[in-house]
Amino acid sequence: MSGKVTNVFLTLVVILLVGVIFAYRLMERTPDYRADVENVIIIVVDTLRYDRLGFNGYHVDTSPNLDALAKRSVVFDEAYTCRSNTYPSFTSIMTGLHVINHRVQENYHPWPDGLKSLTPIFKENGYDTYCHMAAGIMNGDYGFGQGVDTYTRPEGGGNWFDAEHMAQTAIEHLSNAEQPVWMMIHIWDPHGPYQPYEEAMELMGVPVEYENEAIDGSYEMSDRYNARHGMFTAEDIQRVSDLYDCEIRQMDLAMGDLFAFLENNGWFDNTVIVFTSDHGEAMGEDHKIGHGNDTEEQLHVPLLMHFPNDHGAGMRVGGLIDNMDITPTLLDLCGLPCPAVDGESLVNRIADPELPGRPILLSVDTHMYFSLWDGRWRRSIDREIELTQHELSPEEIEALRSLGYVGN
Repeated sequence: MSGKVTNVFLTLVVILLVGVIFAYRLMERTPDYRADVENVIIIVVDTLRYDRLGFNGYHVDTSPNLDALAKRSVVFDEAYTCRSNTYPSFTSIMTGLHVINHRVQENYHPWPDGLKSLTPIFKENGYDTYCHMAAGIMNGDYGFGQGVDTYTRPEGGGNWFDAEHMAQTAIEHLSNAEQPVWMMIHIWDPHGPYQPYEEAMELMGVPVEYENEAIDGSYEMSDRYNARHGMFTAEDIQRVSDLYDCEIRQMDLAMGDLFAFLENNGWFDNTVIVFTSDHGEAMGEDHKIGHGNDTEEQLHVPLLMHFPNDHGAGMRVGGLIDNMDITPTLLDLCGLPCPAVDGESLVNRIADPELPGRPILLSVDTHMYFSLWDGRWRRSIDREIELTQHELSPEEIEALRSLGYVGN
């Protein structure tokens, strides 16, 4: 072999070795997010705004336990729900479908015949399935109980359990569960009426008494404000906001108990833990206290995922995602098949946080007016789509499919 050929050969060998070393080190830095995932725990807090948590930049100490978990998790900065009501949002999470396809438009709206939850896929693959709902309105017979072995909720539509009760219920069932487990935990506390316990108010430095007794955090108070009945000062709105923050802190205290149990009993080692909310809450923006509109504070939701061995700790993922992406992601992480749905797995987005998101459809009220949100601009859809009366045209169907939505 001539010297020239030898040099070329050696150069190629060196390049190959460098490439192998680079690929190996890249693999070392990129964890396998599917590794060690045996169980799934989904925590959905009702009426929790994205911007009221410390790990999302809030200046008030509402969420020390969640902030600590976020440092060990992957955080999604631009997660949205398509609808700021509980039933539509939960249905999207559990079916992987947009409200335009699952058609659960309002609370107390039973799932249409033929609508399938993705939860049975976990059950059919050997998971013990639990669903613990904090509010009596969350009737499992309406569709949420599909594929669930153990379903709990308060009796009576107007009743609810506090976060501490929900945390202890989850701990009790996990203590006796046979793995693998799929569990959903619903938390109600930040939902109105905003009447937190004194313990949380003291931790937040919020006085228990307020000079205007009419500002009591009740539904009636919110209704008066929304109808512009009576005078509310800036201090009154701040008082309502403080009460809401205290309820978030109340929720966070219970989450601290749950997270301590999970870590001390090995669940952090083999479980993907999802924390999110169904929708947010207006605190005076656009002269609204409550939810039900398509504004930023009502549709932008927190979302984090904690992986075994703290994979991805501290990572922030940008780009728009929809909460209908959650369950397809969990099926992917568990190596289970997912049918055709509107949502998509976020595993690739987690592995490469620079990947772009996709535009999403946001909607409000039973007439299903839509706006298209691309992260910078919202554009109204020209016409109203009344799903119970109006059949979509071929052009409308094609426009929706071009955005990634499936269905008829």
